[in-house]
Amino acid sequence: MLAASGPVLVQYGDTLVLLHRGERLERPATNERYHELKTLAHVPFALYLLLSGADGPIDEAQLGKLISYEALLRAALSTIDARFSDAAERERQRRILTRSLSLIDQATGEKRLTPSTLDAFVRSQRADVLENIKEAAHQNVMTLHAQVTAWAARLTPEERARLRVVIGTAHMARPGNLSIQYFAAWLGEPVAGRAADERVVDGARIIVAENIFDTDRSIALVGTHLVDRSAAAAFFDDPLRLDRDVLSDAAEEAIRALFGGSPKQ
Repeated sequence: MLAASGPVLVQYGDTLVLLHRGERLERPATNERYHELKTLAHVPFALYLLLSGADGPIDEAQLGKLISYEALLRAALSTIDARFSDAAERERQRRILTRSLSLIDQATGEKRLTPSTLDAFVRSQRADVLENIKEAAHQNVMTLHAQVTAWAARLTPEERARLRVVIGTAHMARPGNLSIQYFAAWLGEPVAGRAADERVVDGARIIVAENIFDTDRSIALVGTHLVDRSAAAAFFDDPLRLDRDVLSDAAEEAIRALFGGSPKQ
């Protein structure tokens, strides 16, 4: 059933894989600039996580982590000129690192921190972090589009019509996932923007593989979808019936009898 279902495109993390006519093609889903921007945007988040519980004295273990992180940030700061050719982008990264180092200097020097100081740090970084996120998303989308467009040229119109896409994502990153948004638009499916998620409708060609980040398990998931929908159509006259718990209808009835009322829509 899977072999006859058409080509499959798998995206997980930084990897794109096309399975087509017995061939496996693999390419990056992102580029170096994306990683640079994302890495720098993560710096304030990392500091926030390290210090979010601080309210007064900072213990020695935490101070040690801050000192180690400071060394990494100073090394990163020394390479900014070589890593970012655009002047505005370069200065933005320098601001992110300089503010972060200032917070570390204050925390390690005073060996204490207040929530208000951390809040002020977060607010000071917000605009630059959001700008990095915006540009990283642009880089990711354009890299995806270039590769998907190149691969699409290998497909016949019939193959493209049968193409299925499997997207691996973490649970917290699932709603609005960039790849779900992109592939919905590319495949001509309804686009929900930042609210995008897997559509459970007959004929939907995007499958979201939550916490699955390898090709073999992604392909197995496509097979599960095909088998379940075939069985659901045969047993229940509803190809989507096994996309939810097989007990769900009976459970709703039993729970309603026990507690009364109707399920909220």
